[in-house]
Amino acid sequence: NNGTAAASTATVTWTSNNTWRAGANSAFSFPDSLMMSGYLDTLGIPVVEGRGFTGADLAQGQGVVLVSERFANRYWPGQPAVGKRVKRGALDSEHPWLTVVGVVQDVKDYKGVTENDTTWYLPYEQHPTSPWAPNISLAVRVDGDPAAVADEVIQAIRAVDRQQPV
Repeated sequence: NNGTAAASTATVTWTSNNTWRAGANSAFSFPDSLMMSGYLDTLGIPVVEGRGFTGADLAQGQGVVLVSERFANRYWPGQPAVGKRVKRGALDSEHPWLTVVGVVQDVKDYKGVTENDTTWYLPYEQHPTSPWAPNISLAVRVDGDPAAVADEVIQAIRAVDRQQPV
């Protein structure tokens, strides 16, 4: 730990055929965002209502989701989002209902554009076999010069998977 402040992983993948429901009459499509429990802290994204993911959000636990402020304000204006439920697919689909446990501050995408109001985050631990899981990326936050810890990060990645391109 030569200045590494935090590290975590996440993936955001757009799949245009994903339909999600925030209620009986609301259907929308948007990217799937899988993340590990420390990702928000690593990137400094604050949780503005409720909580972020924790180690308790395991595969066998209750299905949970985080939503962005814009998402919460669009689908539940003037109401707390925590405790609300969303579902993938049709109301009678086999996909389970997910409970909103937190609302996170809106963020900008990789192009510097504020994401739309259909942003949500799923815990990787509950979706490790997702088709998007192999696309996971590592995020590292450092105190000081990132170049000073680059070799240490590369060694840590190779210790887990020597075949992983870095």
